[in-house]
Amino acid sequence: MAFTLWTSSDRFAFAADNGRFLTLVPAVIVAVGVPAALWAKYGRRAAYFTRDRGPAMETPAKTTAP
Repeated sequence: MAFTLWTSSDRFAFAADNGRFLTLVPAVIVAVGVPAALWAKYGRRAAYFTRDRGPAMETPAKTTAP
């Protein structure tokens, strides 16, 4: 399908019916998104990706009025 879209147009244009635009936009999104996700996981050592998310929130003890 990508080959068919790419060859359906002879030039690149920012138009919804241009085959090269429809081929390059998803490819660029994946080409930028995958390295960004890998950098967030391995490069930054983001806390979001760790199993231990820190100490659990403790609930305050109930107090009763005297």
